Amino acid sequence: MMGNDNYDVNQNGIKVLVNAYRRNNKRRDVILISGVSIMVGLTFIIFSFLYGKLNTDILKNIREDGIAVSSYLENGTKELEDIISKLPYVNKVGAETFAGKVYFNDQKIAACIVTDELTYETMIKPAYTDVNGSYPRNVNEIMLSRKTLRFLGIDNPKIGMEINLEFYWNRLSKEKLTGFQTFILSGYYTDYQNSLSNQSIAYISDSRCKEGNIELYPSRLLIDVNTKYAKGEQIEANLYQSIPLSNDGQYFVSGDTAQYRAMESIAGGFGSAIVFILLICFSMFIFVYNTLFISLNYDIRQYGLLEVIGVTGRQIKIIIYRQIIRIFITGCVLGGGIGGIAVYQFLPKLLNNMYLGNDINVRETSAFNTCFLR
Repeated sequence: MMGNDNYDVNQNGIKVLVNAYRRNNKRRDVILISGVSIMVGLTFIIFSFLYGKLNTDILKNIREDGIAVSSYLENGTKELEDIISKLPYVNKVGAETFAGKVYFNDQKIAACIVTDELTYETMIKPAYTDVNGSYPRNVNEIMLSRKTLRFLGIDNPKIGMEINLEFYWNRLSKEKLTGFQTFILSGYYTDYQNSLSNQSIAYISDSRCKEGNIELYPSRLLIDVNTKYAKGEQIEANLYQSIPLSNDGQYFVSGDTAQYRAMESIAGGFGSAIVFILLICFSMFIFVYNTLFISLNYDIRQYGLLEVIGVTGRQIKIIIYRQIIRIFITGCVLGGGIGGIAVYQFLPKLLNNMYLGNDINVRETSAFNTCFLR
C-alpha cells in the first residue's frame, strides 16, 4: 500500500515537472518541432516524388509498347499455353491472334486481333487511355482506336454506331464474313503507337472467328512474369530453359520489362535523392542537437536543484526523455501531415505536367494506385 502511494506521488511529480518545463521552454519547443517537421516533410515529399515518378515511367513505357507485358511466344499452341501458365515465375498467359484486316476506300486501316476479355483487360487495356465501351462479343462488333476513327472522318464516336468497312481474313482460303459489311462499334480507345501512321489495332470477337471457321491457334502467347524488374535476356533464357520448342516457327521474344526500364532510368536520380535526403537529415540533426545542447546547458542548473530537493537521476532522465519524445512525435505528425497534403494536392499535377503531357490523371496511376503493376 505504501509502495503504491509513493509510486503515484512520484508519477504526479514527474508530470508536474514535465508540464513546468514545457511552459518555460515554449520557444525552444517550437524551434525543435519545426526542425523535425521540416526534416520529416521533405523526406516524405522526396520519396513520394520518386515513387510517383517510377510509376509514371512504368505507365509511359507500357503505353509506348502498346501492351503491359514484354514477353511472348510466337506461334504458340493451346498445350504450350497451359504448360507456360504453370511455370513458377509466370503470373498468367494470354493468347492473341492476328485474324484479319479491315479496309476503307481500298486502303488498309487496321489489323484485326482477337483475344479473350481477361487478356484484353489485364495485358492490353493498361496501355490505352480514354477507353470507352467494351471488348467485342458479337459477330459484327468491332473496337477501334480514335486514330482510326478520325481517319474515317468520325470525330465524335458513339457506342453502338454503324461503320461500313471492308473485312478480310488473314487466311485467303476463308471467304465467309469477308467483303463490304456493316460493323457495330462496341468500344474505342486512344493508343500511343505508330503516331505517324493512320493504322492501329482493331479488335474483333472470337464469335466472329467461330462463325468464319477460323482457328485461334497457333497464336501469339503473351506472358506476364512475376519478375517485373528482371532483364529481358534473363527472362528469355529462363523461358527457353523451361519450355523446349519443337517447331521451328516457334520462338520466344522477351524485352526489358516496363518496370525494369523505369527503375533503370530513375536509378541515378534515386541515388542523388538519397544523398540529398541524408544531407537534410544530417543538417536537421545538427540543428536539433545544437538547440537541445544549448537548452540543456541552461537546464542543468535546474536539474541540479531538482537533485537537491530529492528528485532521483532516473526521474530526471524520464523528464528529459518525455520532452524529447513529445517533440519528436509532434514534429513527425506535423511534418507527415503537411507532406501528405502537399503530395496529394500537388504531386499528381506536377508528374502529369512534367512526364505525361496532361494525357491522363496521374492520381490514378502513381503512388496512390498501382493497380496496373500486376
